[in-house]
Amino acid sequence: MGLIVIQRNGGVIVGSGGLRGRSGGVESVNGQTGAVVLKAADVGADPAGTAAGLVEALAETVTSQGQSIAALQQALTAQAQQLAALQQSDASQNTKLANQAESIASLSSRVAALEQGTTPSVPANALTDASGNLLTDGANQVLTTGAAA
Repeated sequence: MGLIVIQRNGGVIVGSGGLRGRSGGVESVNGQTGAVVLKAADVGADPAGTAAGLVEALAETVTSQGQSIAALQQALTAQAQQLAALQQSDASQNTKLANQAESIASLSSRVAALEQGTTPSVPANALTDASGNLLTDGANQVLTTGAAA
């Protein structure tokens, strides 16, 4: 019977026995004769510990990718918040623009009335600003003080 030697994680396991159905011992293993000890490289296998090293390297890569994804999610959240703030600002600006449009329409109708010579009578006690412009309320009515003189 032949001697079979197996190397595992740096240790050697020795066994004896023959191959079933064959007579005599093994003449050679992987081109080697005598007491043959095969290593991972002899049979095209990864060296001991290589898989553990790959698992560790992959774990680092996965952790790094996870951190990158978290950073991208934070940046996306910040962009969404900025967009929401801009939309609020736009709504506020639209309200201001609508108010300005109403003021322009009111002034335009006054100009048209002046051009046509159909100015409404202005009460003697009408309030004016520092530039002499009539002050009006929200309904475009001229503001006055006390009783008319």
